[in-house]
Parts: sequence; C-alpha cells; structure tokens
Amino acid sequence: MRRVNLLVSVLLMLCALTIRPALAGKAVKIGDTPGRALYVLSVGVDKSGEASLEAAENDARAMLTLLEAQRGGVFANVDGRAVLGGDKAAVLDGLRWIAQAPAPGDLAVVFLAGYAARASDGTAWFLPSGGTMKEARTTGLSFEEIVRALCGVKSDVLLVADVCHAGDFARQVARVCGGREQGFAALLASTSDQMAVETKTPSVNGAFTAVLLEGLSGKAVRPGAEQVTFLDVGAYAGQRLKALGMKQTPVLLSTGHVDFPLSQAK
Repeated sequence: MRRVNLLVSVLLMLCALTIRPALAGKAVKIGDTPGRALYVLSVGVDKSGEASLEAAENDARAMLTLLEAQRGGVFANVDGRAVLGGDKAAVLDGLRWIAQAPAPGDLAVVFLAGYAARASDGTAWFLPSGGTMKEARTTGLSFEEIVRALCGVKSDVLLVADVCHAGDFARQVARVCGGREQGFAALLASTSDQMAVETKTPSVNGAFTAVLLEGLSGKAVRPGAEQVTFLDVGAYAGQRLKALGMKQTPVLLSTGHVDFPLSQAK
C-alpha cells in the first residue's frame, strides 16, 4: 500500500463528512488540468440469474447522460459507453475498454448498478445477466476482480457503485491497489454490511443514484461555487439519504487525492 497521500474509508456518518487519513501525507487536489477528458463506463443490469430489479438500467442511462452533458464544461471531451443488461463477457469488455482508453491526466468513471450478494466465504459478487451465486466464478464478477481491472487504468479513477454491500469495494482497493500512482476515488451506496434500496419517487432509480443525480445537477454545489465536486456530492448524498429515512450509509474513498470537480452547476 502506498504510504503517501492515502485517504481511505471516508464515511458519511450522522450527516457529517469525516476524512480519516490512514497514513500521514499532504493531500493533492486534482481535476483542474486544462483539456482533461472524461471516460465513462456505465453498467446497469436489472435481471440477473438471482433477482429482478427495476432501477439499475435506468440508473446507468441517467448517469451516463448527466456526465456526457459535462463535455465542453468541466471536461474538454467526454467519451462514454453503456452496458445495459449485459452478461459477464459484456461487462469485462467494457472494463477492458476503460482500462485502455484514458491517458494520464484524464478521469475514468465506472458506474455500476445491479444485483450484488455475498457468498458463504464472505466474497462479494456482482451478478450480471445470467449470473448466479451457485456459478458465481463463471457467471459473475467478484468485487476484487472489478477493482483489479480498475487498478490498471492509466488515469485517475472514480468508481460509483449502487449495489448492496458496496462498501466492500473500499476494502478491496486497500488490498489490491497498493503502489498505484494515479488517484482512485469511490462513491459507494452502502457499507459492506448494508443493502442498497430502490425508489420510485420521483422516478424509478436506486435511492443512492437518485440523490447523486440531484446533487450533480446542482443541488450539491457550495454557495458561490460554479462546479459540483466529488466531496460536495458525497456529502449531499449522505445528508439526503438520512433525511429520506434510508437505512444505508454511503462510503467515500480517496487514495492520493482529496477533491475534484465532476459537474457544472446549473
């Protein structure tokens, strides 16, 4: 694990944003590079071999649309791909693309929505179309496998996961991404022990995705600011979910960096 600029397990608890440096080091702000490009892989799967959801594919479409709208504003260019209702092969193909497309200095965002569960040995799995827990190794993707793929991306990475047990991604980043020079940030829907719920108000979305979309559309902007940042939307998501009575606590993670802009406030 890197021993410089490491921030892990940033929890939004009791509507307060608490940053706990795991190791000493000066944090570096990123995201102000002129001409920075954004690459987005947006994955949503409603129907796995274990469950039928309603919101995951809507979530993936909505998040991609919002981030593509940042072209010419926060980002000089945006290149996005959606994997909707895809199987393991389709998701792996998307991960291979996002691993190769960005250049150093760019930002890669991977959005993930769908069904996730834990095996009896504690391993957390994302189950795409056709995925079952019985055959998870051949039909699903473990959280560790996803994180390993993202650790190889040449640019800074932001993982946004609206799945049950999402907080386990933070543990995997700490385990497998040691020595990575680029930043790795995450917005995670729940702790590793919590479920992530769906809502039908005002539209069919995951509750976490719904408040992220609100925040990124401008509701999370700080007074006097023109852009919504990673920490802005993370704090907003925690406060909104608590106000709505949702029993899930978002987890923020940042390795190497503190904050960076994601959207232009309207």
